[in-house]
Amino acid sequence: MKKLFLSLLVVSIVLIGFAKADLSTLTFYTMDLETGKSEIFPIVYLTVEPIENIGLRIEDYLTLDHDTVSLGSMSLAIPRLYYLYYYGDQFEALAGNFRSKHYNSRKINMLRVGGFYDYNLGIEASYNFNDFKILGRYNYNTYEERNEFGGMFSYNPEKLNSSIYFSKKGANYDLSLDGSYKFELSTAKFDVFGSVAFYGESLFSSPGTYFTNPTFLVGTLFEWNKLSSGFQYAKQGSWNIDFDFGDPNKGSQWVLNTYLNYNLTSDLAIGAFFDWNSIRNNYGTKITYGDLELILSNGDCDGGLSGAQRIELNYSNYFTIDFENAFAGLLKKEPIVKEESYPSIAEIKNNSNLGDDVTVKGIIATDTGRLDEDVTYIVDKTGGYMVWGYMTEGLKRGDEVIINGYLKEYYGTTEIVVNNVEVISSNNEVPIINVTALEVFSGKYESAMVRIKGEVSSVEKYSFMLRNEGNQIKIYLKKGTNISLDKLSYGDEVTVLGIVAQYQGEWEILPRSQDDIILDDN
Repeated sequence: MKKLFLSLLVVSIVLIGFAKADLSTLTFYTMDLETGKSEIFPIVYLTVEPIENIGLRIEDYLTLDHDTVSLGSMSLAIPRLYYLYYYGDQFEALAGNFRSKHYNSRKINMLRVGGFYDYNLGIEASYNFNDFKILGRYNYNTYEERNEFGGMFSYNPEKLNSSIYFSKKGANYDLSLDGSYKFELSTAKFDVFGSVAFYGESLFSSPGTYFTNPTFLVGTLFEWNKLSSGFQYAKQGSWNIDFDFGDPNKGSQWVLNTYLNYNLTSDLAIGAFFDWNSIRNNYGTKITYGDLELILSNGDCDGGLSGAQRIELNYSNYFTIDFENAFAGLLKKEPIVKEESYPSIAEIKNNSNLGDDVTVKGIIATDTGRLDEDVTYIVDKTGGYMVWGYMTEGLKRGDEVIINGYLKEYYGTTEIVVNNVEVISSNNEVPIINVTALEVFSGKYESAMVRIKGEVSSVEKYSFMLRNEGNQIKIYLKKGTNISLDKLSYGDEVTVLGIVAQYQGEWEILPRSQDDIILDDN
């Protein structure tokens, strides 16, 4: 452990002058409340970016054993993962020892069939154009001592994510397909997903035999008001089902997972689950509050700890150290003002899935709590995200921030559950995007700060309808904004500024204050 920390410290100090340098930790805490048995699993991430979008990434699991390298009388631990990266607008590349993450089916209990989710010692490159993505990869499998080649082709238009994957591993061939599709029925929201995978030696010589023993997975996620549920069934064939480390279902030939949650608040949920597999069944209840989770079950609810865990407490924590400003403060120098070195919000939305960890740089569009408790919005000139969590407290309109967290869907809106916030500056101009009602309805500008012009077609107590280019869109007033519509009448030409949101499947715009509703004759 001491050797590993020394390794990271040396690398950090050597590279501290670069454009971007930060050290983050993600720690999982698990405790069996019956026996007191516990486990702490910390993961460390070191990012050094000397040139925008080009850098070095080191990732390590601190509790695992490490190989070492000798430097004279000193030994340094070798990190588990280390790679160079380039993230461009359309082209991306990784080279080194990294984890490949490409899949569409890892949605319930982190169970997966097909796709790429493995350790790669080699190269991976991809190119995005319109709704398509092409990826190629090379991996040297040190365990099998063999070269492996693969590729992926994806088609991802709005609401649909689909991919086909192919790998040659020695004399064997992997082939898999997966996809997911989101749709709505009235106020209910569905995410249907599935995958199928094949593995064998006879893809070309005997394809009829090759396709007779597939591994497959089917499932769906469902949301309605404060209820959310999920169902999935997976059956193993020629390809192994990929179970998460802590999944008690691992090793099963088939598994059925179901759950039902009731969301009391945006942070607090209580639910029930039932897992049935080829070995045993497991059922119980789960209470979640933010990053804290309490599980009570009839049997083993954790495949990562030895023994049977019937009452378990889980907690995760994410923390980041910004080396530039940390060392600037230590040396009593002015904090370093970073140049733009983060992808745009639109790019992040195009390349991220629910559950992914993201880091977003942008401007706060409205004071925290103005539109909802513990909620604000981070925006740039390409889009926006709703952000939620106690760490957003005190954020003001115009604050330039870097926010890290993970993506979660809350009543149909993708939000960032915040792990860390860094305020860079204050009193900045909030980026505003000019839109039409039709563009709002497309969903492209969810949570963005927009400007729209039109004619008032009706006025209610807390809302009014705006006619824009033949389409009608609701302008809704949140209680905390104290906006009055007394001076607004049918037929008025107005300009409205606000956040794009949706409620029960209906798109609307949320002004922040009285100044966001402008009568065009004033």
